[in-house]
Amino acid sequence: MKKFTGVFFLIIFFLVLEMNNSFSQVSVNTTGAPPNPAAMLDVQSANQGILIPRIDFNNRPIPAPPGLMIFVIANGPYGNNALYIYNGVSWSVLAFANLTIGSYTGGGVVFYIDPTGLHGLISSTVDQTSYADWGCFGTLIGPGAEHSEIGSGDTNTAAIAAGCSEAGIAAKICDTLTLNGFTDWYLPAIDELDSMYVHSDIIGGFNTGWYWSSTEHDNNGAFIYWPYAYPTNNWWTDKSFQYVSVRCIRKF
Repeated sequence: MKKFTGVFFLIIFFLVLEMNNSFSQVSVNTTGAPPNPAAMLDVQSANQGILIPRIDFNNRPIPAPPGLMIFVIANGPYGNNALYIYNGVSWSVLAFANLTIGSYTGGGVVFYIDPTGLHGLISSTVDQTSYADWGCFGTLIGPGAEHSEIGSGDTNTAAIAAGCSEAGIAAKICDTLTLNGFTDWYLPAIDELDSMYVHSDIIGGFNTGWYWSSTEHDNNGAFIYWPYAYPTNNWWTDKSFQYVSVRCIRKF
């Protein structure tokens, strides 16, 4: 009887041990492959995906834990047919099923989509400030900050942040910005700023004044956007001029 009891408890011990191992990591597949050591849940398939809950936004869980994701099919505050995530304070959009100019995603509003349809630019819906200078008047940042084309503002911004020690300048306002859960904002290049103005009605509007670009003109000046100048992307002013607004953007 004692021998049977010992064997019984030994079996129970190994069953509990196996249950602990099973619940520590889960692998879902048709091959019996173990989970990847780095994953709590490892789903493997050659022809199937993961289907998360598809719900009306009005039926979302309240309160929601940070990190909860839902696919919103109705009443989405930033649009429907989109993947939403809760960051502990607010809901934001991770991705749209059909992303278009004007879609709310990635911390702001899409105002440019490249020819592939997979990448583009997102603008903040508000100005970060209406009073900032470009910085380092009399100092040439150089080629790294002289890009003007769409997609180059982040390169300019990085060069300015590295080459100008002044605090509170336009590029650093964007470079250090944390907005709607994103930290990779930058000051737009002049062509990006031009595209923003074309779509200003969908990104929260522009004021009637000037906006800084990250495109350097020379050691004393940088390009600005001024809607009353022509051509609009060929207007520049002193880097020390402070009555200029800043609107930050990011890539997706």
